[in-house]
Amino acid sequence: MGRKTRYGYASRFHPTRGLLFDAMLKHDGENDHVEVLDMGESQFNQEIVFAPRINSQSEDDGYVVGFVQDESEDRSECWIIDAQKFTEGPIARVHIPKRVPYGFHSHWVGA
Repeated sequence: MGRKTRYGYASRFHPTRGLLFDAMLKHDGENDHVEVLDMGESQFNQEIVFAPRINSQSEDDGYVVGFVQDESEDRSECWIIDAQKFTEGPIARVHIPKRVPYGFHSHWVGA
């Protein structure tokens, strides 16, 4: 967006399953450190986005939001992760009644 940021969020490609993502990543550009939230063998995440907390106090004070497909359960969910506790995993998992197809893009637009 044309401004300096400390944190970036991305998805990691699975090494043998083509264009599937097998982990969510939080990169700290100030310390060149990457936190990894591994999806395991049967779960694959989509593109993830950052949503700032209302009245946030720091750049990573908010949530990482993204769709996850569990192939063993044939289930899609929306995961909400506290960005400051990234590797602890989701604080909420919302079941999606229909499958969200791989390749679904995301964007957060605040009020």
